[in-house]
Amino acid sequence: MENDNARVFISQQPDDAAWQQIQSTARSAVSDVEAPGIGQRRLQLIVCPSADFEEGQAWEIRQNHQAWWLFRSEVIESLPNVQLIDYRPVLIDPAVLSSFFSRVIALSLPIAPDLDDTAGLDGEIQQLAVFGDMLSECRFQWWSVPPLQWKPLVDLAGEMLNVFAPAARRTG
Repeated sequence: MENDNARVFISQQPDDAAWQQIQSTARSAVSDVEAPGIGQRRLQLIVCPSADFEEGQAWEIRQNHQAWWLFRSEVIESLPNVQLIDYRPVLIDPAVLSSFFSRVIALSLPIAPDLDDTAGLDGEIQQLAVFGDMLSECRFQWWSVPPLQWKPLVDLAGEMLNVFAPAARRTG
């Protein structure tokens, strides 16, 4: 079930000059987007494919009181400092977004990164960041082969991607 409020939000945004600037200005993935009515950033999922011909994507789940929104951006530069452009709302059931956030914050896992003395030159990089109140946040980043101890988080990120990508294609 798609959120009727999301449809209204989408239809109102193109008229706003500030919104147009948000969509057309490159920004760092670690910086937040500020616009009237979009609420607080709660989750961010970034996928940077290994090949230059594949487009990277970033997704943000935002919460404004009881409303939940999903936004999509494009990755225009990956490592070391991921840069994004565009910020398009995606129509998706808010209960799905709320559930993803609840499931992520319920996880308990070691924060230790991979320390096995390996390196790679090619492969997909993913990031998942979670944002709370009072400027609290944490960001996890992994290469094609993620740290085993992060498997629950990585699996959840994969599930999100499998839901978000088709929803973005339907929204256009």
